[in-house]
Amino acid sequence: MSGRRLPSLRAPWVAGLMSFLVLASAAAICLSRTGDSAPVPQSVLDSRQESTEAAQEAISRSLDGGLGSLAEIAAVVEESLSRPDRALPVLSKGRAWKSLYVVDRASREVVAQAGAPAQPALLGDPAPSEAGMRLAQVDTGRQIVEYTPIGKAADTKYLLVGHVDPDRLGELLAAAGPEGAWLLDKSGSVIVGPDNRRPPLGVIDPGLEPGAAASGSRAQHAAGQEEVVAWAAMDGTSSSTALGWTVASEQATTEPAAFAEASGRRAITVGAGLAVLTVIVFAAFYLLLLRPIRLLSRVATSSRRTAAKAPKHGEAGRIALVLTHARAGRSGRYRPLALLTWSAGAALFLGAAATVTVLPSFWPVDAIPASVAAEQQSRSSLAAHQVQSLLDSGVSDLTAVATGVRMSKDTETPAKLLSQLMSTRDRYRGVVYLAPNDELRAKSGEDVNAAAIKAADEPALAVDTPQGGSPRVFVSAPVTGEKAGRLIAEFAPSALSGPLSSAGPGNTWFLDADREVIGTTTASGLSSRPDLAQAVRDAAGGPGHALRDVDGGRHLVSWAPVTSTLLTGLTVVTDRPETPPTHLNEKRDLILLGTLIAVLTIVIFARLYVVVIRPLSALAEVAERLGRGDTGAPVIVRGYDQLGLVARGLERTRRDLIRSIATTPPTARRPTPRPRPATATHSRTAAGPPPPSSRRTPRSPTSTTTRRPRR
Repeated sequence: MSGRRLPSLRAPWVAGLMSFLVLASAAAICLSRTGDSAPVPQSVLDSRQESTEAAQEAISRSLDGGLGSLAEIAAVVEESLSRPDRALPVLSKGRAWKSLYVVDRASREVVAQAGAPAQPALLGDPAPSEAGMRLAQVDTGRQIVEYTPIGKAADTKYLLVGHVDPDRLGELLAAAGPEGAWLLDKSGSVIVGPDNRRPPLGVIDPGLEPGAAASGSRAQHAAGQEEVVAWAAMDGTSSSTALGWTVASEQATTEPAAFAEASGRRAITVGAGLAVLTVIVFAAFYLLLLRPIRLLSRVATSSRRTAAKAPKHGEAGRIALVLTHARAGRSGRYRPLALLTWSAGAALFLGAAATVTVLPSFWPVDAIPASVAAEQQSRSSLAAHQVQSLLDSGVSDLTAVATGVRMSKDTETPAKLLSQLMSTRDRYRGVVYLAPNDELRAKSGEDVNAAAIKAADEPALAVDTPQGGSPRVFVSAPVTGEKAGRLIAEFAPSALSGPLSSAGPGNTWFLDADREVIGTTTASGLSSRPDLAQAVRDAAGGPGHALRDVDGGRHLVSWAPVTSTLLTGLTVVTDRPETPPTHLNEKRDLILLGTLIAVLTIVIFARLYVVVIRPLSALAEVAERLGRGDTGAPVIVRGYDQLGLVARGLERTRRDLIRSIATTPPTARRPTPRPRPATATHSRTAAGPPPPSSRRTPRSPTSTTTRRPRR
């Protein structure tokens, strides 16, 4: 057997050590690459996409709103076709059109116009008979042309045409990206956008149907810096979305460096921690398991068992004690050091697996990127601008209706105009036409509280809070001439939801000067919050944002004032829970790493238990029996490794004990009794038995005899 190579018990130990070290290195490398593969935090990409979608919705709402305004103006013009040149300049005041004119469909003759010169040739041939919009080339630029028939579409003779001012759309595009935002058609050509920059490529899907939703964002490296490109197609079923246009934005970001460094530090920390744990645990295995077993095998194979250095602790120490002092009869309890070491190592690695899996939950909360906070503030400003446009449109609508009422020749026209207003505009809850003494002359929709707004010679806005109700917004416009009076309309609560949604995700509130909630996008309804008061006070100094504690959590709060000349103190406030970078890739990789550590721990430690711990514990029990003198059961020898040598040594020791007991004389094996102390009643026992020649005396009741020791 000496020529046969003995298998080493270090095989599972070496395999486990190398496996965990390789896993630690791979974890550090892979987690570092995860940070490199995402140069821009996901929160920055999401914020860019949200701003671009908000700009797209604002442009779509503006174009559709312009088409609705054309329908309302067309109803007024229909009632005053005898003098459309007088009505049109009044009706176009404060509108978003660069040019507004009435054209004959057949002859292309311009009947009336306001603003820039009319260009009826842009309508094409034949002239459209239904309301819509199209893109047309005007001189060296492009303009959006909106049109609607005057009267019934089937037999209409005239068209009301408006050219949308591109500068007005540029203001809405600014929310998508102050550095660069474009409105593109289906071919990717620029409709509105900066002239000194080219729009990003790859944002138009040629196969996308008009009205289908398509939005996204990506990071790209250009000109030595990281840029974020975002896009959003106009989706829905409205007239503007049927054109298939897309809003795209491009903006540089300075956020990626800090987040990449943080990801790299976390990767190095995880990999180094796993490597240090591996070295400590497997070093303890070697010192407390493998080295004592190696010494124990030398003791078992040594001809002079006391000459080899023997282990002194744990199972190996107990076996070595029996091998070197087989006949000492020493016994006692020993500590299962090997089993304890194995259990502690397994527990440490399984604990490391669980820690790695839940580690992202305990990471320090990263600060919100500055660009994310700035873009939320920009979206709040866009929402405030949209609310202001809504209120201004209300004034323009009532001014147009007042013009039609003043120029009407019969008593039925006011009611017809009010019905037309309610049918083309869903923003109103009700509208009334009152005489100077507040007598009702015409009404459409629900009842309107005329006392909520004071009579004035100019258009006015007011906010009134009924008892036990929520604040409501009213708009009024005077009617002059023979049919003097005033028009009052009440905005529907749902009318504010669209403009407020431009602020993006989170909760957005529209508050008055008394900090009462007029409108909100939150599902909880019109419920005011105490922390909004500070935002209203801060809005007096202009738009802004701040991190604040709300309900025990950090929230990003942004605000922007509604700069209406007719109503002051209005504010839009957006509040959303802080959403720091989520590191989704890192979380996924850490969960995978924790799973690998757990699986590898089960495999390696199960092998260590089968190869080392269980055989060593069995040999320690055999040594315990031999120490008590129990030589009945033979020692079973399995294998030719170091523990096999120890088992053979114990078997030789058992046989030596059996031979030693067999060759020892019975008298030598008889144990010597311990002498009892001499007392008054045991004096003869202390003096020993009497000589055989002496005469025996009769026993007395108090005398004692000495017992012979049993064999």
